[in-house]
Amino acid sequence: MTRNESIYPEPDAFRPERFIDADSSLSGDDRVLAFGFGRRICTGRYLASDSVWLSVAQVIAAFTISDATDVASGKKIDANLMDYTDEGISHPLPFNCNIRPRQGFESLLET
Repeated sequence: MTRNESIYPEPDAFRPERFIDADSSLSGDDRVLAFGFGRRICTGRYLASDSVWLSVAQVIAAFTISDATDVASGKKIDANLMDYTDEGISHPLPFNCNIRPRQGFESLLET
């Protein structure tokens, strides 16, 4: 479905920018494959999409996420966020980062 080179140039390359328009907005082609097509399209697609958005928004609201630091030197450890697995369903390789609760959310450390 995504192998048409006139629509997706270099279809085998990982290029997320192909889903972004010239004005830096999403092209609208960001969810088509995940939820199916036509009569068999997922009826819960809006609930799923909104649930993911709300989960990400809650994490961003409650936590400060930053680069990991070397304990000995105090220098930042750069995470290579472009390292992905080469499996059928690709996902990022593990990387280190600091996740700290924002002010007012310190009680999250107690659990």
